[in-house]
Amino acid sequence: VTVAVNVQATPAADLQRVQADIEHALYSYLNPLIGGSPAGPSGGWPFGRPLNQGELFGIVQAVRGVDFVKMLRVYETDLATGEQQPQAIGSHLEIEADEVIASGTHMVQVKRAEF
Repeated sequence: VTVAVNVQATPAADLQRVQADIEHALYSYLNPLIGGSPAGPSGGWPFGRPLNQGELFGIVQAVRGVDFVKMLRVYETDLATGEQQPQAIGSHLEIEADEVIASGTHMVQVKRAEF
């Protein structure tokens, strides 16, 4: 899967660090070998475990310096070709019993509040 996320950072946050931390959190969480737990590295994404979009909001919101998540979309991605489906999955992605979730290339945008 590929996650496209747009966040507003807190006023004092380093925007590049926040972006890097969000990317790291997403790649770690959506990792078939160590992902699947919001508490941090675990035993990997369980076979057949679906993905709920809401859990990704929590992963991103937990990054230090994120004020709030403006937009978060999830797309199915073919890892062999990198081709991303044109439509976001919505709130829930069911997978087959012999499949696991893995990261595509995430797109993270971080900005400060505009006054």
